[in-house]
Amino acid sequence: IVGLICKSKDEQVSVMLKVLSACEQRDFQFVMAFFDYVYEFGLGFSVSDVTNFKEATEKQPVFAKDVLLNHRFGAYLIREKSDLERARYYSDLADKESPSRNSAITHSLGALNYAKFQQNLTVDRDAALKNYSDAKEYFRASRRGKPIPDEYGYVTDCDMTRDLLEGTPRTNIKLRAELEGENQALMFEAMKLVPKEGQNYLSRRLQHLQPFKDLTIEYRKMLESQIDAGGASATLIRYYSA
Repeated sequence: IVGLICKSKDEQVSVMLKVLSACEQRDFQFVMAFFDYVYEFGLGFSVSDVTNFKEATEKQPVFAKDVLLNHRFGAYLIREKSDLERARYYSDLADKESPSRNSAITHSLGALNYAKFQQNLTVDRDAALKNYSDAKEYFRASRRGKPIPDEYGYVTDCDMTRDLLEGTPRTNIKLRAELEGENQALMFEAMKLVPKEGQNYLSRRLQHLQPFKDLTIEYRKMLESQIDAGGASATLIRYYSA
């Protein structure tokens, strides 16, 4: 409707800022639906526009502290890889206001560290590896928090593991073997635990799937020595034993 009334983007932004600033608690469903629509379809609004929209609603304390509004805005910034410090602020705020640890928020905190890992990988590898380790912990926690596993906690973890694998020199055989084994182990576990009807993103990654016996001899020996030494993750051991 705003698009039909206001032809220029600046006019649309101006009108929506006034509308959102005037919203009260009774308008919660409208506010939620507006942001969800913008997050899904964009509508030509920039990240700066959406940030201003979010801040306009915060004149109402009920909106400023709302778990869903803050989490989804933080997740939007992470997805856009824009202003990750602001994304952290809103994700932490949602986590703080949530009555219990929410697996979706936990996953977003993992995705935030994944985004930082991607930013740092070519400029500060030590910082990137710290982000990687933190993201892994959040993804594990998000998977444990689901009574029925979904694919998101696995798929994002697999993508991040593969990113680090591709960013690791071929001369570092030990780390490459660990990463390949971890990636394969995560995918095999996901295929077993996630209900078939929920395997949408997973199905697109089947071309990367390999049983342990099909890994290169060099990788198998590296992983077997790690398992024998007691240094392998539980996920990797299940993959080896399958």
